[in-house]
Amino acid sequence: MAVRVQPGHPPRADALHTLIGTHQAGILLPLAHGAIADGSYVISPAPPGPPLSTGLRPWGERALLEHFLRPATQVLAFLATCHMTHRAIRLDNLFHGGPYAGGITSPVVLGAAWAAPPASLQSAIYEPPYSGQSIPTGRGNGSIADDVYALGVVLLALAMGRLPMAGLDHATVIRQKLDMGSFQALTGTARLPGHIADLARSLLAEDPEHRPTPALLTDPALARARRVAARPPRRAARALEIGPHTAANARSLASLLAQAPQPGIIALRDGQLELWLRRNLGDAGLASQIENATRQRAMLADPDPLADGLLLAQAVAILDPMAPLCWHGLMVWPDGIGTALASMATNPQATTQLTELIGTEIVATWATLRPERADEMFLRRDARRLSSILQGMGQKANPHQAEDGLARL
Repeated sequence: MAVRVQPGHPPRADALHTLIGTHQAGILLPLAHGAIADGSYVISPAPPGPPLSTGLRPWGERALLEHFLRPATQVLAFLATCHMTHRAIRLDNLFHGGPYAGGITSPVVLGAAWAAPPASLQSAIYEPPYSGQSIPTGRGNGSIADDVYALGVVLLALAMGRLPMAGLDHATVIRQKLDMGSFQALTGTARLPGHIADLARSLLAEDPEHRPTPALLTDPALARARRVAARPPRRAARALEIGPHTAANARSLASLLAQAPQPGIIALRDGQLELWLRRNLGDAGLASQIENATRQRAMLADPDPLADGLLLAQAVAILDPMAPLCWHGLMVWPDGIGTALASMATNPQATTQLTELIGTEIVATWATLRPERADEMFLRRDARRLSSILQGMGQKANPHQAEDGLARL
């Protein structure tokens, strides 16, 4: 099977380099790649059967464990040993292991995931909120824990016989997950077998560090026993309104700031946000951090066209340490900046935002605000390298050329 590479959406060079020539049952690994007259392609084996989205109906618990979860986690364990992620686990990219006539007779096979930037083809339903908020081509490689989350979504879909949250727009999916938690947002009022519900809850943990590893998931009984009790997010007595939406907890507030940067900046400048955190959410620590960031912004030379962007980026990182980097409403992961820049060739505004993001080296500031979740020294060094590469190409460099340079990191 030849998968064509969409122009401006570079294939996963690291995965192609690492995985071509390897062997693992249960996944369509890349076999070759290259360019011909009409474009670039990635070659992989053809799927052995139809996708799981075909004729979807509820699976029994035994089939879920033996024909879906166990083989899928064995593949993820293999990818983890290769220091790779899949990032394309969804119903229409998982396949029956052979001809399908309504009976589940063979383990599932994970589809190809190498001809586009990681997670760029995933809907927000399959992504943790911190990844789903990013622009699709800027989600980066993520971690195996993100693949585990996608397994949890598919597990729910197969158990219920339908895709949860289907029909909701992207913003609504993210907002409900942040407000309610992923498991509750995805399951709603659905009733699930106790064992499956426990497994899904662990797979969909908000914090990636709380999700079981693929090695642990090969024994679902151990995975269920490992459940981590996560503290529910603190909810405010009164929601804060920013733009057309309201927020009742810190993570949903961070998302609102990113979606509505101008009203968000006003709320930060006039102290409304800091006051809400202190009086309504009851979090004096967050309120003090926001107050300090706002005070530092006020000390900068005025008018400074970049000061508001820096303040907004800091506020989002303070309110939600799991959120991606935010710059004037555009959210991206540091390792996805190159592919995001390549995909924005026809969008001058987004290209300008990305080049500003690189030029200010805001990645380093973002890392200092979430030290427990980022390698500050590594990201600071990469921020400087990103900036020097872009300066060497010139601010008006072709985005495709810029991406090629950034890919050298």
